[in-house]
Amino acid sequence: MMESVELNHERILQTFYEVLGRDNSLSRCCVVKALERVDDRAGESRERLIELLMDPDPDVRTDAVVTLGRMRVPEATEALLYSLENDPDGEVRVETVKALSGIGSRTAVEPLIRCLQADGYPELEDGDMADEMPYAACWEVHGQTLDALGKLGDARATDSVIALLENDEYADLQERGFRVLAEISDDRAREFLLTRLESDAPLARRRAARALTTLSRPEAKNQDLSSEIVNRLTTALMDSDPGVRINAARALAGSSNPLVVVPLTMLLADPEAEVRREVASVLGMMRGRGIIDRLHGMLDDSDPQVRREAAQVLGEIGDPASSPYLTPFLDSEDEDLLHDVIGAIGDIGVTGSEAKLAEILANEEAHFTVRVQAANALGSLLRTGNSQEQDEDGPPLDPNAILTQAVFDASDAVCQAALKALVDIDGENAVATLSNFLRGRPSATETSSHTDSASNRDVDSVEQEIPREFERLIAGHDATTSTLAAMMTPAAEEAPTPVESPQDDGQVAPSNAVRILAARLLGGLPAPGARAVRDLMDAYGQADEGLRREIIIALGRIGDHESLPVVVQGLAAGEHEIRSAALDAMEGFPGVSAADEHLVNLLADEDPYIRERAVQAIGVIKSPTALGALPRMLNDSDRAVCRAALRALPGDTKSEELSARIFDLMFEYSAELVVDAATALRRMDDWGSASRLVALLDDPQQEEFHWICIDALAEMFAREPGTES
Repeated sequence: MMESVELNHERILQTFYEVLGRDNSLSRCCVVKALERVDDRAGESRERLIELLMDPDPDVRTDAVVTLGRMRVPEATEALLYSLENDPDGEVRVETVKALSGIGSRTAVEPLIRCLQADGYPELEDGDMADEMPYAACWEVHGQTLDALGKLGDARATDSVIALLENDEYADLQERGFRVLAEISDDRAREFLLTRLESDAPLARRRAARALTTLSRPEAKNQDLSSEIVNRLTTALMDSDPGVRINAARALAGSSNPLVVVPLTMLLADPEAEVRREVASVLGMMRGRGIIDRLHGMLDDSDPQVRREAAQVLGEIGDPASSPYLTPFLDSEDEDLLHDVIGAIGDIGVTGSEAKLAEILANEEAHFTVRVQAANALGSLLRTGNSQEQDEDGPPLDPNAILTQAVFDASDAVCQAALKALVDIDGENAVATLSNFLRGRPSATETSSHTDSASNRDVDSVEQEIPREFERLIAGHDATTSTLAAMMTPAAEEAPTPVESPQDDGQVAPSNAVRILAARLLGGLPAPGARAVRDLMDAYGQADEGLRREIIIALGRIGDHESLPVVVQGLAAGEHEIRSAALDAMEGFPGVSAADEHLVNLLADEDPYIRERAVQAIGVIKSPTALGALPRMLNDSDRAVCRAALRALPGDTKSEELSARIFDLMFEYSAELVVDAATALRRMDDWGSASRLVALLDDPQQEEFHWICIDALAEMFAREPGTES
């Protein structure tokens, strides 16, 4: 079969070459793009593309230029240079400069310099109309030429670029020109930038400093700054213009020279807050003991934004020595600063501030984003083990209990952050914790024995059922002084009243949002085990639509075949979201046939999205029975469903009727399915359809469809990535 493909491949190329001689510019443009994909080992297609640079149609010439540039054909350089200097179409010349830049031939440097000096050849514009146009292509040619010279980095361009920068008529190219000089490997270019760095004009100094930042980037040709450049940039750190100081700092930050650290840290005391913020960020990337010490000092800066920036950078650096400098700010009334300090403490990971963080989390008057940050930080700090600290004003404060309490907060964001933290803290018991919340119980701590019936429980038994974690929290309080106490002890005040619901046992049910998160987290655990699957399945029957959806998704991620009945049940659900989730989940059970009937039924769903997802799921599961139903989906009224079917059809699904339908789909929906249809035919080794396409392409009466045939053939005979061309 591969020999047959090779023979057809050569025939396709000859057919394409023949089309290039036709008087149909659309077909020629399509062939140009097709030749890039099909290509040939002998190089004839490259020669054909070079010849097309002289095509009478500017669109064909433009496509040929772009294709040669993408293919990086060095032998096209001479012809491209001719187009640059002679083609009357501005778009062709613009793309020619880009192509020459991509090819990277040094022979293009001198012609590009001439183009720069000639302002992009404005005389090639369309006659008298050029002066009336709001935009002239030569302007873009001029700018692209400047960029290309920078990318080539040849020192021969230095004088011309400097001349452009010294000419006031080119104000719009100044920024680009400074950057290009920084990209050119030439001492004269560097000296020009350094001279401008000391200019009387603030704008020139800013541009020079900004350009010099490119010298120390990893992709720069010169991997480090010379001592002279370092000295001149260090002087620029004292410039009167904040923009110059900022860019000089950025340039120095990329240097490996240890001498730049001290002058940079001096900018942390800059009178401009913007400079201090930028320098703090720059220093954070450099790290170092001296830098960290200066950042500690910035925590007391008069500007709140600088304090925030310092806290953020210290968190990114993650040095444990920063923790004592950050913890005093946990009492800050500035919630923005407090938010960033908490985040930094969590990132650093040094224990010792858990009690204060728990206090912040429990403070319902604090902004919910601050409380979420506190929950996240607690999860980070306690991950290695539980930590209990003695509160100076009361009994020991248990952060785990505070987190458990926060799971019942009025804010869903706080609830979810707290639950996530609890799971992070105790990974070994994550399944138990999450399962309890999923079932509507507050913690992994089970209630006391139910040997007595609920109707006979007395005050003592109810008190025993209050979770141990909460006892400390409500110590010394009653329902009139503590919301939590009111939630935890209603039965204690009404002991004679029979309890009719399991939820009236002194515990508070988590919100539905928390139960949804619990299901989601269970599905994301690396090895949740049988208990998680069982609890998810048990919760499904009593859950609302949102929770059922999350349970099904979680079961799909776990992929335990015991849960298939629940997932299959979801396929037959009346709610759109449940059916969609079940289809997603089914992809976690490849090869199973238990859901074939339901999947096939969903192919007739009134919702086209459900039909599309059903097709995709069948394509992933690959159950033979369900796969057999896919061909009929090529007749679906929805384009997306047809596309999904084309992509899901296996290569061994073959028939004349199927091939005919796939062939017809190329010409339907405004030919938007041509690539998917051609790919399906290739996957099925249906080279007979390729012959039909060639025959259609040879028929002058079918010219309106020729472009579709060309695109389809290009897809069918495209070289595989990595194939020698």
